[in-house]
Amino acid sequence: MLHRDIKPPNILYFEETDQCKLCDFGVARQYEVPRQLFSPEIGTLRYTAPEVNLGLRSYTAAIDMFALGLVFIELVTGAQVFPKVTCHLEELFRLFELMGTPDFTKFADLPEYCFLSDKFPRFKRKAVEGFWPQLSPLGYNLVIRMLEINPEKRIIPKDALKHEYFQEFLPKEELKGELITGKTFKNFLN
Repeated sequence: MLHRDIKPPNILYFEETDQCKLCDFGVARQYEVPRQLFSPEIGTLRYTAPEVNLGLRSYTAAIDMFALGLVFIELVTGAQVFPKVTCHLEELFRLFELMGTPDFTKFADLPEYCFLSDKFPRFKRKAVEGFWPQLSPLGYNLVIRMLEINPEKRIIPKDALKHEYFQEFLPKEELKGELITGKTFKNFLN
């Protein structure tokens, strides 16, 4: 299942049951192999993955991981990564300013990127450690892997849950590579 609209208002936390749940599946789609074509008109602009902004219509669950990376930063810092963006191109360029303009020739689905241009500005990757001082070095490592521009190289959910960053907050007995429970979520936020 591709949620396609992961953002803070669509993540509910129930303190009384220690559960975190996704809601609003209005633009969600069933994901099947082989990949199918999806609409580029999805979700909320500020949380849209770069491959969608570049016109890739055969995207994968990596789009939701990208959005989770932005939500993760927002949870930790209290601020949106791309506030007030008004169009897909603006969000792309702000992402390129942060992460560096990628070498698109290394993307597996290159011919399918409809809006790719060799006229895009070339930005070098910034030292993102200064952007979010609330994050530890392991937190930065996780965020960079979640916001990877190339969807083929973006961290997958199973690996994100096992990331060393969470060991900073959790007792080892809670780190089993399984779903993070509400109790775990509370430890993370405090």
